[in-house]
Amino acid sequence: MAASWTPTNSIKSSIGSAKPGFLQHGLFSQSSNLPGFFVKRRSFGVHATAATEKSLYDFTVKDIDGKDVPLSKFKGFEILAFPCNQFGGQEPGSNPEIKEFACTRFKAEFPIFDKVDVNGPNTAPVYQFLKSSAGGFLGDLVKWNFEKFLVDKNGKVIERYPPTTSPFQIEKDIQKLVVA
Repeated sequence: MAASWTPTNSIKSSIGSAKPGFLQHGLFSQSSNLPGFFVKRRSFGVHATAATEKSLYDFTVKDIDGKDVPLSKFKGFEILAFPCNQFGGQEPGSNPEIKEFACTRFKAEFPIFDKVDVNGPNTAPVYQFLKSSAGGFLGDLVKWNFEKFLVDKNGKVIERYPPTTSPFQIEKDIQKLVVA
């Protein structure tokens, strides 16, 4: 029903306390062939455009318990998970159900946030920023769950990865940002 958290833990332990961020939407999946995490420390995206003056750290979002959390709190290197139910209804649960599932069944050790829309008229502002800062095959659309954005230590989107990219395929890009 949900993706394994092992890749996230492996990357997190191999990187240590690094500086970039990784963001992914689509915390859970009923399909076992998709990677399953959203990271802010290790964010995803294509190179940020010069016109974008904001950084990821300018945003405040609600966590899974409904509390406002400034993303500047995560400056450094952190995985952030944003559940989304816009792709095949794969995440219909309430926030308490999502939290229970992620923390109990998969031992998630990273912050989990309020379920968001990543496309359409109700797109969360943080995803408006991510998508506008990073090109992509579908431009302004997130194609499917588990699309990832790599964010540097300054909160700028560096790379955007398609849903089929595994956490292990991103590890070397994260390591480059850690030493920068």
